[in-house]
Amino acid sequence: MRLYTAPPKKFEEIAVISANAAHDFMQKQDLLDAAVLNAKKKAAQLGANGILLDEAGDFVTGSSGVFVAQPAGRRSRTMIGTGSSNVRTGKQVSGTAIYVFEE
Repeated sequence: MRLYTAPPKKFEEIAVISANAAHDFMQKQDLLDAAVLNAKKKAAQLGANGILLDEAGDFVTGSSGVFVAQPAGRRSRTMIGTGSSNVRTGKQVSGTAIYVFEE
């Protein structure tokens, strides 16, 4: 499966695809490689032998966390909180699954 940044001479469009990869303990290049591999798998399932890339870059999946609030004193309505947040980033690729004809 080949990746194209410019359209080849003779090809047929099959479908628009996108794929991503996110993991807290992977390097950025490894995430990009995983996203590309995921896109190649999707394209192959559709009968494509190439992907015409549109975009590759970062994405953020959002945040999650816990906040625990407790009264500051016996008669106080003021709340004191502690918590944590985790914003997960990853890599995403998008493009068109194509079938390239041999010349």
